[in-house]
Amino acid sequence: MDAAGHSLQKELKKFRVLYDLAIAMTAERTLEENLQLVVDKSRELLDTDTAYIALRDEARGDVYMHSLSGIRTEAFKKMRLPFGKGLGGLVAKTTRGIIVEDYLGEKGIAHVVDTTVADEGVNSGIAVPVQIGQINLGVLYAFNRKRTSFSQADLETLHLIGNLAAVEISRKRAEDSVRQSRMELKSERRYRELVEGSRDGYAMTDVHGKIVESNTSFRTMLGYTEEELRKLCYRDITPEKRRSVEAEIVRTQLLERGYTDVVEKEFIRKDGTIFPAETRVYLAKDDKGKDIGSWALIRDITERKRAEQDLRDSEGKFRDLFDNVSDFIYFHDLKGNFIETNLAFKKAYGAERESPASFQIREMMPEEYRPLYEKYIERLLKNGQDEGFMKLLTREGREILIEYKNTLVRDPEGNVLGVRGSARDVTDRIRAEKEKKRLEAQILSAQRIEAIGTLAGGIAHNFNNLLMGIQGNATLARMEVTPNGPVGRKLENIEKLVKSGAKLTGQLLGYARGGRYEVKPVSLNDLAKEVSNTFAQARKDITVQLDLCEPLRGIEADQGQMEQAILNLLVNAADAMPSGGKVIIRTRNVTHETMNGRPYKPNPGEYVLLEVQDFGIGMDRITMERIFQPFFTTKGMGKGTGLGLASVYGIVKGHGGYIDVASREWKGSTFQIYLPGSKKTMAKDREIPDGMIRGSGTILLIDDEEMILEVGKGMLEALGYRVLASGGGREAVQIFGRNRSAIDLVVLDLVMPDMGGRETYQQLRSINPEVRVLLSSGFSLDSLAKEMLEHGCDGFIQKPFFIQELSQEVAKILSARRPSQFSQEDKQQK
Repeated sequence: MDAAGHSLQKELKKFRVLYDLAIAMTAERTLEENLQLVVDKSRELLDTDTAYIALRDEARGDVYMHSLSGIRTEAFKKMRLPFGKGLGGLVAKTTRGIIVEDYLGEKGIAHVVDTTVADEGVNSGIAVPVQIGQINLGVLYAFNRKRTSFSQADLETLHLIGNLAAVEISRKRAEDSVRQSRMELKSERRYRELVEGSRDGYAMTDVHGKIVESNTSFRTMLGYTEEELRKLCYRDITPEKRRSVEAEIVRTQLLERGYTDVVEKEFIRKDGTIFPAETRVYLAKDDKGKDIGSWALIRDITERKRAEQDLRDSEGKFRDLFDNVSDFIYFHDLKGNFIETNLAFKKAYGAERESPASFQIREMMPEEYRPLYEKYIERLLKNGQDEGFMKLLTREGREILIEYKNTLVRDPEGNVLGVRGSARDVTDRIRAEKEKKRLEAQILSAQRIEAIGTLAGGIAHNFNNLLMGIQGNATLARMEVTPNGPVGRKLENIEKLVKSGAKLTGQLLGYARGGRYEVKPVSLNDLAKEVSNTFAQARKDITVQLDLCEPLRGIEADQGQMEQAILNLLVNAADAMPSGGKVIIRTRNVTHETMNGRPYKPNPGEYVLLEVQDFGIGMDRITMERIFQPFFTTKGMGKGTGLGLASVYGIVKGHGGYIDVASREWKGSTFQIYLPGSKKTMAKDREIPDGMIRGSGTILLIDDEEMILEVGKGMLEALGYRVLASGGGREAVQIFGRNRSAIDLVVLDLVMPDMGGRETYQQLRSINPEVRVLLSSGFSLDSLAKEMLEHGCDGFIQKPFFIQELSQEVAKILSARRPSQFSQEDKQQK
């Protein structure tokens, strides 16, 4: 669009210069003044180093330099070119326009003045004949000192100017000839030959305005014979509306100074039609100096008027294009004052009805950017052009960003005229690109968090297996030593460390969506109240304000994990307000439509919103991008694990929810958690008794980790059970097949390389559909474990587990009756 804008500006400039030149040449000037105007405008319009007119000397058979612009050497100014020699002589002879890219190297031109041309330094040029009809009057040139490729459009433009020059030369010569003839020619015959041979009209009137003499051209213009015209007065062939105007011109110009300016008027033809003409009237006197009437030269300017109208129509069309271009097109001076702008610019600025003269670039720029204007002008003066981005303020104070490309404009002498250019409003485009980058960064961050979460989950699983080995051996060892002895206390310390380690891996698994989840219907309002009360006891400097929605939908969640998530958010809020402050917890019922415009696409349905807002130091963009990454902390070495918000993220994701954060530095932060709503009835927790529960029976223990297999066997045997151990699923199926009637319970590892937990369970059920199975894993109660529980597994225990916990789970399963037992008892009762 930039190239189109420049092309449009160039065309507008051409039509304006041609129009101005045509009007200017009607003013009271000498031929030399008007031809100098022609070469100056030619140079300006074609942006060349030189321009000049050579007039034809028929007697000498050559053309000579007459009017010049940009020529340096005197020899060139005095140069004459014979017809057919050099570029000017060739154009004068052939009367056709010629373009020369390398004058001194052009073989088709006979060089008679190589030294003169070389000294002037002209290189590429363009020349057209100056002529009326078939009569050649001279040559109009335009040359550059550097190699230039002129176009056919340039040739046509120079032809137009050449035609204007030809008309002016012809008119001036005719005018001079007539005046000279009346002064010098005493012969009536020679005078009449001159008058009759003129293409311009001639008429003479007496003191009463009656036409007493006319030439053929004037009579042809009007359509009268000589006899008919002699019967008329000058006012008879003048439209009534013009008569008073022309009477005033006669009084103020003709009678006062003896002649009038060249004026435009209208004549009435014999058929009643009206045509425009250009006239100049002179006072006629006799030999004694007495006024005897007046005589006039008249030129029919119908064609010129038609051309001018066509020019105005063309300019109007280009103006329409100029104003309908969506890009901005403008011209301003070096001070920043606009001289011309198109409609698109005015609309964007909010000043559609104002003149461009009221626009000033510095006033449009935001105050902090105004000092950059001088740098912008310096670049233009140095390079001739400049492009880039600039911020502007509209009349309404709205800030817009434009992308511009501007060019310095100079006149033929090299003086700076101003700056022309084009621009477009890229505010929305840049905003959209920034938003796209922001969303892409969020998606990338989410993907990175997902990847890290997967890694964290794998690490936590393996670490839990290690802790299981340590914990099991410590437990078994404690059972063999004095409880309060030095060895017993050390073993107790090991168990405490294992608990701490399990807590850490629990956070990792929570981040990896693999926490210890015991899902049931709960109320976020109840959890918010309980956690805020607990937090308030520990942090007296923080006030927790509850803004809870009633009634609030329930959610299906692990109560402990969700309490941990809320507590972590409160701790994070408190850390952001080291001097104390207020935290607001809000809950709301929402739907997926509320979450539009997020970097994720929520599943359709109802949700519950939990919002935690603080008024602390806030976060910058870089911190926000990393806030949910595990081990990332802003608290400094040794002051935080970097797992608090990471575990919140994992817990929320593990519950099928979404989390957002909004923050501004020193304005605080707001965390929003969206969790799927539930219509299930919320039940109270069932209390599990403390202590070990011993029992009896045979248990098949399956685990691919040798250490876990060993300590698990020891723990179960310590609880009174007979244990059959297997290091893989295939071996376990074989053992179970041989001992199906003797095995009361199977403790099954979920993740094994040989045969996974799901396939092993299916094989066991194919042997005995009533098999009791307790699932065990270093991962949490994930989707696979839930699926297996729904298909008949009896319980789940997460590693590392303690002997008390194991005893309770085993006892609970063994004490429960199977569906087949109910059926058997019913039959016995019947």
